[in-house]
Amino acid sequence: TPLSGIWFHTVSGLSNELTSFAKLPLIILIIMPGLSVLLSFQTAVLVYHNYTKPITFSTITEFSGIVITMFVAIHFLDAVGVIAAASAFILGRLGANVYLFKPYFKVLKD
Repeated sequence: TPLSGIWFHTVSGLSNELTSFAKLPLIILIIMPGLSVLLSFQTAVLVYHNYTKPITFSTITEFSGIVITMFVAIHFLDAVGVIAAASAFILGRLGANVYLFKPYFKVLKD
């Protein structure tokens, strides 16, 4: 929105170039709060049902997804660091969410 320009340039004091540069990572990260809420909810349900082993593996999945995405984005796709990082965080978190779907629905069914 036009508010991003006001926030980045006027409030944060970034130059026009940095303001333009900051918008794409912001767009990439826009779904992060939703994915975080979903992960917290899935984790809470699993902890409530004393089934915590999948949480460890979802964390490993998230971390691995971040590392692999960063490596591929920087070394093979020549992505800029912040774009690679934003994409890596989204893909890692999405991987953790997807990993927990099966255990989450399993405990709900039982």
